Amino acid sequence: LLVADSEEKLNAGKVNGTETSNRTLKRSGSITANTGANIIVDGDSNYGFVVKSESYKSTFTIGGDGKDDLLESKDTNNYGIGINKGTITVNGTNSIAFAMLKGGDSSNSGSLIVNSATPVAQGSTAFYGEQGNFTNSGNITVNTPNNTKNKGILLKGANATPINFTNTGNISIQGAGNIAVYTEGNSKFTHNVNPTPATNKISVGDGSIGVYTPELNIGAPVELASTTGNTTTIGFYSDGDAQVKFKDGFKLKVGDKSIGLFSRDTSKFASTFDVSALTATTEIELGAKSVLSYFNDGKSGNIGALLS
Repeated sequence: LLVADSEEKLNAGKVNGTETSNRTLKRSGSITANTGANIIVDGDSNYGFVVKSESYKSTFTIGGDGKDDLLESKDTNNYGIGINKGTITVNGTNSIAFAMLKGGDSSNSGSLIVNSATPVAQGSTAFYGEQGNFTNSGNITVNTPNNTKNKGILLKGANATPINFTNTGNISIQGAGNIAVYTEGNSKFTHNVNPTPATNKISVGDGSIGVYTPELNIGAPVELASTTGNTTTIGFYSDGDAQVKFKDGFKLKVGDKSIGLFSRDTSKFASTFDVSALTATTEIELGAKSVLSYFNDGKSGNIGALLS
């Protein structure tokens, strides 16, 4: 499925009140994959659903001189929108279930899935975004315990217009070294609780990483599996330059021998992980030989606010 734009040449006339000899009618469509839709993505470097649109809105009015005037604008609330209510499954390599390159406010209330291929560096992604607003209230799942280089959500904000991803659904990742949420550039990921009862969470499998992001607001549960192999399960991974803000509603369950918060730069730990909005009732559960936070750079850092 492709949400895109089309153009049609028109006769001379007005565009937004200005006379021009070259007029073009620009249209942006929208697509909804309804409940029951089932899209399978096989092979290499393929896509299930793509949004690439300028979100054009074009209407005509008739002036007092009897001539038409083409009113052209952009409307991301109503045009160039991709909505998935069905199931999009990636079975192939280097492929994407839903890609939002640019367009109107889009969403998923169905399922975006990456399934295992033959044990390889699969390199596939459930959701990929570059700019615009996207909301997930459904399920994003990476069922690849024997595959690597897979991601649940990959945000690459390389433009002045950011990619904003708001999650009130479930995100699940499996496979050593695979990442549930990875973002870079002009990107923002927000993980909130869904309406009562609040049941949504990020589930991180054995050896996987939960979140690697420069900017994150998180107010919903995260659960980490126990580490059984040679690759440690990590909830939140920071290079020292991230801004992770924990909000009311956040809960953390860390499985045996796993790590909740990991920082490559201990001196920036307190400024990276902001816990000021948490309350005394915030639940953190640690398994056997697990740790809430881990540092390995030999530096000191003010982490008292987090551990108190």
